[in-house]
Amino acid sequence: MEGAEVTSILVESSRVRGATLRDGEIAAETVVVCAGPWTTRLLDPIGVSLPIEAHRTPTCMFLRPPDLPQGGPILSDGVNLVYLRDMGERLMRIALFGWTPDPAEPDHYDETVSRVLLESLRAALCKRYTTMRYSAFMGGFSALYDMTPDAHPIIGPLHEIDGLWCNCGWSGNGFASAPSVGRSIAGMITGNGEGMRPFDVRMAASARCHIAPARDSCNVVVHPAAATLTRLRRFQSSRPPPGDARRNGMKY
Repeated sequence: MEGAEVTSILVESSRVRGATLRDGEIAAETVVVCAGPWTTRLLDPIGVSLPIEAHRTPTCMFLRPPDLPQGGPILSDGVNLVYLRDMGERLMRIALFGWTPDPAEPDHYDETVSRVLLESLRAALCKRYTTMRYSAFMGGFSALYDMTPDAHPIIGPLHEIDGLWCNCGWSGNGFASAPSVGRSIAGMITGNGEGMRPFDVRMAASARCHIAPARDSCNVVVHPAAATLTRLRRFQSSRPPPGDARRNGMKY
């Protein structure tokens, strides 16, 4: 059934019964929602509210300058807020490190990169690699992030409906953790997840959770190495304090 479009989740007497497809139905006693930017479209109609919004994020491609060696590490520059990685032998892929609020409709959004964003990315990158100033722009695109208030995922059972689980709100960081998270959720559902326990995701539905530059929030995060769910402490602001490594250093 890979690639089949899910249009709704079937619920009866507060118990999940399966999913409706474009061309039929699938009966199931357990459903895990991994719908990314389309999550709220599936959950809102059945009375489940999570603080997830779809936001555009731009990516640009530049020719690699001769003095920039191929095969270097992926660079997440927390000072200049730019992300850099190889894209084949000749291209470099550049994107924002972090995100800028830009709400979008998942099925109808602008997939291009504006000149303003292009110049903003180039200017940030040039502060780290000055030779990138003269590198040719080779195209770009905008994709979607399913953002949560603190940019961490929401993972676990949804208590409003028995048998319904979620794995969403990854905020652009889900690809590398996908294998570990899949095993963790499968283990919790089947009861074979040694040392793991579900987290109460009702915390994430708090009225205090909202997408905003400054936020007081709570959420869930999965640790890729230990494959355990831990509670994130509440925090007052998205801005790192002076001396924070995110502001004064780089992440490789």
